[in-house]
Amino acid sequence: MSRRSFYSYCFSHFLYPAFNRLIGRDMYGVFTERKQTEWWSPEEIRALQLRKLQRVLAVANERVPFYRRTFQKIGFHPQELKSLDEFRALPFFISKPDVQQHTEEFIAEGCNRKQLTWHRTGGSTGVPLLFATDPATNAASAATLMRLVDWWGMALGEPHVMFWGSPRFIIRTRLDRFRKRTLAIRHRLMNRRFFTNYNLNPQNMRVYRQMIEKFQPSYIRGMASSLFLFSRFLVAERLELDRGRPRAVFSSCEQLYDWEKEMIERGLRAPVANTYGVSEHSEIAACPPCGSMHLMEEDVYCELVPLSEDGQTLEIVATQLNNTLTPLIRYRTGDIADRITQGCSCGRGLGILEGLRGRAHDFIVAPDGRFVHGQFFTHLLVFESGIQKYQVIQEELTRFRILLVTGPDYSRESETRVLTGMQSYLGDSIKVQFEYPDLIPLTGAGKHRWIVSKVAQRAAENPASKQAPG
Repeated sequence: MSRRSFYSYCFSHFLYPAFNRLIGRDMYGVFTERKQTEWWSPEEIRALQLRKLQRVLAVANERVPFYRRTFQKIGFHPQELKSLDEFRALPFFISKPDVQQHTEEFIAEGCNRKQLTWHRTGGSTGVPLLFATDPATNAASAATLMRLVDWWGMALGEPHVMFWGSPRFIIRTRLDRFRKRTLAIRHRLMNRRFFTNYNLNPQNMRVYRQMIEKFQPSYIRGMASSLFLFSRFLVAERLELDRGRPRAVFSSCEQLYDWEKEMIERGLRAPVANTYGVSEHSEIAACPPCGSMHLMEEDVYCELVPLSEDGQTLEIVATQLNNTLTPLIRYRTGDIADRITQGCSCGRGLGILEGLRGRAHDFIVAPDGRFVHGQFFTHLLVFESGIQKYQVIQEELTRFRILLVTGPDYSRESETRVLTGMQSYLGDSIKVQFEYPDLIPLTGAGKHRWIVSKVAQRAAENPASKQAPG
């Protein structure tokens, strides 16, 4: 056994499980269980989901003020729930504003608050959200990462690289400096090299490439836009990875577009596996080598509900199945998908999420009411010479701002072509203001948003099918 393999074995089987038990989460036990349940039949998994759901609903009704009030209002008695079909027929959903406005009412009465882990995120909308998770949810989240790495024939503790971003990486106080040092130690113990999304300039990316070549990671994990920008630089400079070529690349946190995936696979010279999650729920689905986006159905129950008037645009609604202290039940994620299916060539009984197409505000709304995927603008903009980075902002139904970071070979003639293309598809009433900043800021979480539709965001917050719990 090599030195690298020995450390990985010790880390994944002893050090990391021991650390998680110390902080009150048995992630290794959950992971071991998941290695069995993923091979269950769909019917067995549905039965497991129903049992877990009945428990979560019963506790929520007894101890969580928000749900107790909501269930009383709609006349729902959890002890009478007999099927998942009955659950899907319930006339209530919750959304981000509900959690923002009633944070304390989502916490179970009488729980030990020292067991809760608090999170704060600005999300893709830039609106802060404070929420808590319990030890069971945290253990399942850690086990999901173990499962993903295991699917690809690797284990935690193997050398890996992360491209990530978080407000925690921005130094503002002495405490921030202390946390940064603590994180650096953690990265070393995790056998990880960490690159922030805030420093992706050509000079730094050359250094990152050299470090990756020397480190020779088993896998690389990061946000889709950062992996894309780094890979595009490598391809443009003919610096595609060689000795540092990983066995797999895991794309997280953002919608992964086909053109991004193609570039990442070229630059990093490895297959790309997409994952899907939201901060409030952690990972919801991930791709093993079979290529299907398998749902983490032991931990979350997912539904697709109409978002648009015509019922053609479907939103993912998720319910936590392990969280009894701060549960999110029928939570509108704002993310869009086509369908949930069963039956995969790999033999896993886990459901398959198909047609994942990003958040509702990754779409723009046409004047005739259509939801148009943001990738429409990819076809308009990425083939125009000199455009290095862009962001499309839909301010109103017919009013857009397009921010462009450009190079020396860019021509203002692109404005005419882009406007003509937009009007030919969206209508002559479309008006566009082009702006040319030196850079387009990332979100607080270190993400780059290609599309910002304030119209679609308002539609997602007040969808046709939403029935507010009051």
